Amino acid sequence: MQQIGSHLLANAVKFTPPGGRIAVHLTARDREALLEVEDSGDGIAPEDLAVIFEAFRQGGTSRRRGGLGIGLDLVKRLTELHGGTVEAFSEGPGYGARFVVRLPLAAPPAPPPRRVPTTTRLDGRTVLVVEDNGDTRQVLKFMLEIEGAQVEAVETGVEAVARAETFRPQIVLCDIGLPDIDGLEVARRMRGRAWFSDTRMIALTGYGQPEDIGHALEAGFEAHLTKPINLDQLLALLSAH
Repeated sequence: MQQIGSHLLANAVKFTPPGGRIAVHLTARDREALLEVEDSGDGIAPEDLAVIFEAFRQGGTSRRRGGLGIGLDLVKRLTELHGGTVEAFSEGPGYGARFVVRLPLAAPPAPPPRRVPTTTRLDGRTVLVVEDNGDTRQVLKFMLEIEGAQVEAVETGVEAVARAETFRPQIVLCDIGLPDIDGLEVARRMRGRAWFSDTRMIALTGYGQPEDIGHALEAGFEAHLTKPINLDQLLALLSAH
């Protein structure tokens, strides 16, 4: 519940200019809790309302400027895991936005209308996430843990190599553009370890030219995923072996 509320509030603050208005309402109706977060900010274009909760989607309006677009996807996933629903409403750019979360107060007498996942795709996997953006690192770690993985997350390449020595991850999800040594050097150093022969390395990067992919494969990565990334495709790749 804290994650749902904080992401919706952060979203409202981010896209509401100084002097704007943000309102939060929480009510109980029979067996349902209703959380509404409304702002007078940038608003959402009609064509973006249908995809606003999809991971790594960048809408066409200023409302989706900056970041990777994963906070609202996390809100949707967490809400549905609790048997609830979330919707976004806006009259268009410049008219603000309203997000409505509905959650059952008690176990419903019938299954919820949306399918709630009963199994996870990464049970038993150990994953090391190497990402220098703090928000992205935190949310990726949280999403992978929801899918059953045991996750360690670090900020720098040097820290990643050191952590891998003790954590011994089955999968390394590594950004290429890191503040110290880059992801290619991380791969080279890890591949030099004898215990690393069964570890899968996947590059997560904004560089997608053919030569970039070639450099990643040469350094020791088994796969190269270019941002923005489809989260379901990423999870399918991680659970393939």
